[in-house]
Amino acid sequence: MAVQRTDFNTLDIGFQFPVSTYSISEDWHSAYIQAVGDDSELYNRINLIPHISVLTLAMAEMSKNISLPEGAILVSQTLEFYRPVHLNDSITAIAT
Repeated sequence: MAVQRTDFNTLDIGFQFPVSTYSISEDWHSAYIQAVGDDSELYNRINLIPHISVLTLAMAEMSKNISLPEGAILVSQTLEFYRPVHLNDSITAIAT
């Protein structure tokens, strides 16, 4: 079933994306770490997830619901974490 995507040009100020819940798999985490070239022992030893990678996955999930114009870029974000994120933790993203 196709997902209904919202056109960026029709968004009102304060638009709230659908709440999404997901987890970061070992495969996704490994691919992210390799892509950014960060081989910090901290991420491997205790399976800690870099917060910016959580944003990356959240943005990927939210982009499934919106159609952005060609060349669109992210200019600002605010992240709030209540504790460290580890592999397979359940993450809920709320975005406006």
